[in-house]
Amino acid sequence: SIINVPAYISSLTSNVQCYNTSASVGGSDYETFDMLKEHIPLSIKTLGVAISASDYEDIAKLTPGVDKAYIHYICGKFVDIYITPDGGGIAPSALLNECYMNVLKRKVITTHIQVLPTSMATIYLDVTLTGKKSFKTNDISTQVLGALRDCYNYNTSDINKTVRMSDLYSLMDNLPMVDYLKINNLFLKPSAQ
Repeated sequence: SIINVPAYISSLTSNVQCYNTSASVGGSDYETFDMLKEHIPLSIKTLGVAISASDYEDIAKLTPGVDKAYIHYICGKFVDIYITPDGGGIAPSALLNECYMNVLKRKVITTHIQVLPTSMATIYLDVTLTGKKSFKTNDISTQVLGALRDCYNYNTSDINKTVRMSDLYSLMDNLPMVDYLKINNLFLKPSAQ
């Protein structure tokens, strides 16, 4: 991401400013061994044809630059494919088109598809938490926030991952510094696209 004006440009004029309105996304390096371990079985499993919901998901993930895919499958007649580019962010239109063309070549003729980008939802959580007496408030807060970030970050989440109160209770209550807690409020705010 460009955040500073390069010196050779700023030396020419003083009225240049640099803005980064949105981070770049969609770039990826060559496939790593771990990526190959994930992609090779997908190509063999689908045999290059999309029929079931899992076939559509697998073929979408085989598109270079696509990291995660979620399928909204309506009886095989309509298929909405939601994708996230490598490294996260909102998929650019070029990646959406490439994924669409990749799936279009492999779908059943009567199926209508569309490929859409995903975005992150914000989780609002209000918790009254009591820690064990031998720990400092800041340490307890750091541990709880760290556990929540680890559980709900890009690498550990999937598209349309369910956020359940029972999972949150279990996650926080099982931390070594937490004695007991009560979730006062929980809601998701999806981002508008």
